[in-house]
Amino acid sequence: MAVVLRGGKPLFREALRLSRQAGLVYALLWEAAWHDDRRGNWGQKECGGTTTMSHESIAKLCHLSKTSVIQATNELMDDGLVACMWLEPSEECTGRWKRRYRVIHSSQVEAQRYAISQVSVKPSERARAIREMKEQPGYGETIQLLELTLEEKA
Repeated sequence: MAVVLRGGKPLFREALRLSRQAGLVYALLWEAAWHDDRRGNWGQKECGGTTTMSHESIAKLCHLSKTSVIQATNELMDDGLVACMWLEPSEECTGRWKRRYRVIHSSQVEAQRYAISQVSVKPSERARAIREMKEQPGYGETIQLLELTLEEKA
């Protein structure tokens, strides 16, 4: 069991209040995140509660279109039920990026919503801007150059 979601309850009604698609996607993300028990840098089990399921695989499992899944995940992020933690390169090395989603623990949803209300940019807009930045040609080379520069200074 993932430590991050221990003692939490899925907020299906909250997700369904947004839309039917958001409810379906939330249920699938919750189940996937529940089984995630990755370990952190020092072996602690506090890195779970996330999933990197692609929008295509979520769409296939929920019998929705990819566009509907993206809209539903955006609704869930903007409502504070799910957060996009970071982007990872796809396993196929196609230059595409996948979002790593974290299901927010039920005891932390109100705090997440408060944090969202204090920022001028919605979480879905921020995630989209980051993805677009990473898809720019030469992004990987820029990061590698930056890492080399930092190593030289150290």
